[in-house]
Amino acid sequence: MKKIILQLCFLVLLTIATVPLQAQVTRADSSSEILQRTATAPAAINLKRLRTSAEYFRPDFEVLQQGEYSIISLRLPGNSAAKDYYVKKIGSKLYLNGDIIVHDFNLMSTLSYTTNNNSYTWPDGTVPVILDNSVFASDYYVIIKSALDYFNYHTSIIFKERTNESNYIIISCIDNDGSGKAGASPIGKGGSGGNKIELIKDAFSRGTVIHELMHALGIYHEQSRSDRDKYVEIKFDNIKAAAKHNFQIERDGIARGAYDYCSIMHYPAFNSFAIDETKPTLVCKNNGVIVACPGCVGNNDEPTRMDLDGLDALYRGAGVSRAPYNHPFESANVPISGCIGVTDLSIVDKWKAYKGALGDCRSGLINLGILAANLVRFEHGAIYHSTHGVNVVYGDIYKHFVAKGFVRFGFPTSDEEDIPVTFSGWRRYGYTRVSKFEVRTIIWGPRVGTMDLLNADYVAGPLTREQLKLLELQRTEPIRLQH
Repeated sequence: MKKIILQLCFLVLLTIATVPLQAQVTRADSSSEILQRTATAPAAINLKRLRTSAEYFRPDFEVLQQGEYSIISLRLPGNSAAKDYYVKKIGSKLYLNGDIIVHDFNLMSTLSYTTNNNSYTWPDGTVPVILDNSVFASDYYVIIKSALDYFNYHTSIIFKERTNESNYIIISCIDNDGSGKAGASPIGKGGSGGNKIELIKDAFSRGTVIHELMHALGIYHEQSRSDRDKYVEIKFDNIKAAAKHNFQIERDGIARGAYDYCSIMHYPAFNSFAIDETKPTLVCKNNGVIVACPGCVGNNDEPTRMDLDGLDALYRGAGVSRAPYNHPFESANVPISGCIGVTDLSIVDKWKAYKGALGDCRSGLINLGILAANLVRFEHGAIYHSTHGVNVVYGDIYKHFVAKGFVRFGFPTSDEEDIPVTFSGWRRYGYTRVSKFEVRTIIWGPRVGTMDLLNADYVAGPLTREQLKLLELQRTEPIRLQH
């Protein structure tokens, strides 16, 4: 009998202990927006804060369809309140407006967008960086380093290799995921851990990297500021269904500074979001009247003065005020002493001949996997060994080549050389050196800098200064950033 009484008491206590827990779960379920699907509405989901800023309801990730929009309530960095946004699931991540990562289901700390998050700037304006192994698999490192160096030499921001810092960014080059973007990043500094910047292999340029680094520093898209409708009109009737929600307003409150059509954070008027790419997805306005957009809209590969002023104001408000660092980004993963280990003797021989111009090795031998081509990077250039022979690119021409991207030019087909006297037309306009590539030619002069043009146009030569200007405007095709 005593044993039966004890068992009954245990059951009563178990029931009493269980009831509050069941009630708590019910209240939690009722406080979250349950996934709703209709024929006309996207999946609706809301990540709400529990007891602390580190605890969230985890949405049922599996029910979200790849490439489909869902609705999520976010308080984006710097905003005064949460609001609903359309986000798209690609892989393990949720993306806002095409290239802003708002949640990674593999890294829960990525989602810091539901609480008071005014501390999204990087302490002291110093950003620790990890370059993962994919960055060194091709010529990507040169492009990425050039973008990191831009901030170190032109702003108060310092990008440095991570040692043991708890907050940092990871830059990774990934395979094309079919989303149409060239890169993606979270906004600002997230919670403890690494924020991942993604760059799509063979699709990103130096301008793409700078754009995503601006996001990582806390800067939003220009065409998504709260007052944008005064300055642009979005042509939703010419935007593909898969990109309809890439133009949402990101910041609330009063926008800072004048609207900057030429910002590196501005979408192009003509882009891959369009149903008909001969027509714009946005048009410019002046006092409510549609006007022609400046040619720079969405086509800059460097920040404008207003971009830099906005970044400076953001970090000056966070207590960062200093002259540029004026020191390059350096990675311990890149060899910096000698060319030991470079087994392509043809490249070694070429390096010995051009060592004064190239400097020391900055990589080992890289097999590009394209027609069995090899590459070695140096302090001031690179040597390619391809079916076109062993060719060197260096100096300002190399910087131009890296900034515009390999896809634009192809492999070099010659070493840099003086422009022959038979091409004296170019010399009349100040161009003295030339490097030829599979698709285009880059010319350079000490007074005029660099310009690239189609190979046939280089051979034809400029006949008049007006024709030269026309080449500069028409032949140097604008880069369509697919952010």
